[in-house]
Order: sequence, then structure tokens, then C-alpha cells
Amino acid sequence: MELYNIESERSVLATLMTEPQFAGDLIAILGKNPKVFYLHLHQQIYRAILDNLEQGKPIDPVSVGAELQRKGMKGFAQDMYDMIAELIAPENARYHAQIVSDMFKRRMILSIASDAIAAVKQGEEPDVVLGKLSSDIQQLGAVQEARG
Repeated sequence: MELYNIESERSVLATLMTEPQFAGDLIAILGKNPKVFYLHLHQQIYRAILDNLEQGKPIDPVSVGAELQRKGMKGFAQDMYDMIAELIAPENARYHAQIVSDMFKRRMILSIASDAIAAVKQGEEPDVVLGKLSSDIQQLGAVQEARG
């Protein structure tokens, strides 16, 4: 099973930039961690969207592109416009945001488990590994609860 869905990521980002009335609902599902997106490009676009919202700026493609350029990230404009051109049904963005969120959780679970396995293989004390594992799982659960 893949741990990402690029089409859903693109759909969500395009919807955020073209249908800002969905922003509150989508961010409630996704949270405010850009790593919810798998691709680095998508993470940067989402970070720019969040920054613009926080600063009271628009989140249309021109404004998001300007924020990316301000941060020294160039060459994303065509990708953003391609996303928007591919957007078929912005009303389905909540569904796609849930997919993006679920994929992120899968990646986080895998990362937590991999870290625990590595610690065990390196001879870490079982109680220490279990404590870290428990803490990481609680943090992931807290993120889930905060999103509702």
C-alpha cells in the first residue's frame, strides 16, 4: 500500500487556493503541520497558504506564489497552476483532505514503529523503548483528538 495520494494532495491544495471558503474545514482535517503532505513541494505550498492565512493575506495562487518567492522558493508557479487546471470537484475536497490526513497518520505510525525496532536492535532497554513508543503514540493520538 502506498503511504501517500498525490492526486488527493493536489486536489486539496488547488481547492484551498481557488475556494478559500473551504479553508477552515480543510485545515481542521489536515492540521497545521505541512508534513501532512508527502511531497516537499506540496508541503511548501501548504506552509505558504497557512502563513498567508495567519497574516491575513489572500490564499489565491498569485498570493501563495508571492509568499513562496519571498521565502526564496522559485519555480513552483507552473505546478500550482497545473493543480488548479486539474481540479475537477472542489466540493470533494473534504474527502480528499481526509485521505491526505490518513496517509500522514500511516506514515507516522510506520516511523514510530521503525524507530522502536531500531532502538530494540541497538540494545536499548525495553522499558525505555516502551516509554518512547507510548509517548509517541500518545502524541499522535493527541493530534487526532485535536482535529476532531
